[in-house]
Amino acid sequence: MSGREGRVHSSGIGAALPRHEDRRLLRGEGGYVGDVRLADMLHAAVLRSPIAHARIRGIDAAAARALAGVAAVFTFETLRDRLRPIPIRLCPDEALKAFLQVPLAGERVRYVGEPVALVVADSRARAEDALALIDVDYEPLPVVTDALAAPAAALFESAPDNVASRITQAFGDIEAAFARADRVVCLSFDTGRHSGVPMETRGLLAVYDGPSGRLRIWGAAKVPHFNRSVLAGMLGWPEHRIHLVGTNIGGGFGVRGEFYPEDLLVPLAALALRRPVKWTEDRLEHLLATNHSRQQSYRLELAVRSDGKLLGLKADVVNDMGGYLRTHGTIVPGLSAGMLPGPYRFDAYRCEMRAVLTNKTPTGTYRAPGRFECNAARERLMDLAAAELGMDPVALRMGNLIQADEMRY
Repeated sequence: MSGREGRVHSSGIGAALPRHEDRRLLRGEGGYVGDVRLADMLHAAVLRSPIAHARIRGIDAAAARALAGVAAVFTFETLRDRLRPIPIRLCPDEALKAFLQVPLAGERVRYVGEPVALVVADSRARAEDALALIDVDYEPLPVVTDALAAPAAALFESAPDNVASRITQAFGDIEAAFARADRVVCLSFDTGRHSGVPMETRGLLAVYDGPSGRLRIWGAAKVPHFNRSVLAGMLGWPEHRIHLVGTNIGGGFGVRGEFYPEDLLVPLAALALRRPVKWTEDRLEHLLATNHSRQQSYRLELAVRSDGKLLGLKADVVNDMGGYLRTHGTIVPGLSAGMLPGPYRFDAYRCEMRAVLTNKTPTGTYRAPGRFECNAARERLMDLAAAELGMDPVALRMGNLIQADEMRY
């Protein structure tokens, strides 16, 4: 290779670069969390709530603790002094702190799959056997499943209407834009819940090294520096005492960018027992406990002239957040509200977004967070407008695209 072609390839711009890792991974020679085994290693399993909304009146773990091979059973009461709410990573807001999740449920559970206890034993099978021996006295509460309906119950006292946050995005005179319209096109559009389902489920292995006073952890992915910072804060340690070891990752799709309850519980177990502790979620756990995303409901009104000129867009949007706000806070509904106008020129825009708590798995980011939802709703609205005006849908779009000479728009 010589001359210009060589320079292009050496810079990586405009050229397909060879992937050097593929052969090793395709031959099964990758190294994942599940491949790491340490001497004297214990295994953890999580007891998860089977009820979407309930008070916890008591937990009896005596039989589980007495089972041969069980090293420990941790509950909210046994770890009370070590548990803190998991903080928000993206756009933290003091007003959102009331809705954060503590890694083990104390007085109340708010979704099916919420961690209630952690069992550590000499094998995963033994730990799962012990889970079945734990007796939790639940007092069921009314369940909130529809973010659009009047709330059947308040998940948190500080939000009787279950609205954790209200977000408004607007520009221009929206009422004047609608007053000039020849047509107003309306659309109700809902997106269902999605989640990333990687081949490799989440897992964690923690070991405490007494002589160095350091904690070594395998399994953190995507946001290791944030996770180390949060864990250090929860333990009251300086960050340099925590070493997160990178491994190959069998898929992420956004759902690994999180500090989950297990990211504290497994290290706490390793510290308490002074032995390596490993946890790997099964597929059912993954579907119950790993972040969901996407569930939004749009009520849209589009003001348009008979020649296809877009004048104004009104939006009333609800984002179902699930039972708690996790580390992404309200970034997903915020992104949707900000990007709903898309690449089109409007004289005016107003979006009222509500982030509503429900008794479902908490939500986070998943593959272009907030973008798929608002793009799908807006483009369906554009098709409806074109049909109502008798226009070609491509021509309607092209006539309203923001032009290059309008940048920065």
